[in-house]
Amino acid sequence: MKSESAYPYTAVWGSCKVSGTSNGYKPVSFASYHDATNLYLYVSGIYNNCNPQYLNLNHAVLAVGYDNQGNWIIKNSWGASWGQQGYFLLAPNNTCSILDNPLQITA
Repeated sequence: MKSESAYPYTAVWGSCKVSGTSNGYKPVSFASYHDATNLYLYVSGIYNNCNPQYLNLNHAVLAVGYDNQGNWIIKNSWGASWGQQGYFLLAPNNTCSILDNPLQITA
């Protein structure tokens, strides 16, 4: 498996640097969709700016874990200069519809 430091986010489309089956990790699917309509406004703190009556599943993110308060730790694809070094905290439960269309990482 490749570490994030060995295979960093580059903010541009490109091809996978991993080939074969024994020299790394080549994901087939890796995202969870959620409503990111107002996500561009996020700077820090716990994001909970989705309207449950008008959810629009329009963005893919990677859920990487939870903090001590149960908030989701989410990696976004907009680069390290966005949010908290490319990550954001999302309120617990099914906020922003993150549990409605999850995709599991498969190789």
